[in-house]
Amino acid sequence: MTPASLKAWRERLYGSGYGTRSVETACEALGLSRRAYDSYEAGEHRIPRYIELACRHLEWCGLCNSLNSPGVAIKKGLLDRLDQPSKKDY
Repeated sequence: MTPASLKAWRERLYGSGYGTRSVETACEALGLSRRAYDSYEAGEHRIPRYIELACRHLEWCGLCNSLNSPGVAIKKGLLDRLDQPSKKDY
């Protein structure tokens, strides 16, 4: 993922305008600090693969459109549960 594609993703899902709520909402949905997100979008650091996959997932499943605050599900442990085996796996 390139910085330009990260910015395009944010604008598609959360609206355009840097410095507005769209950036804060994207940070919350991805579980990133504002500083980390800014460094990725500015191209100061390489965007990790897991951030790219999280962006694709949020866009694909429509999580950002179905919740008032996209970070709610993530904060409640949605991604943590994905790493743990289900009871069916035992």
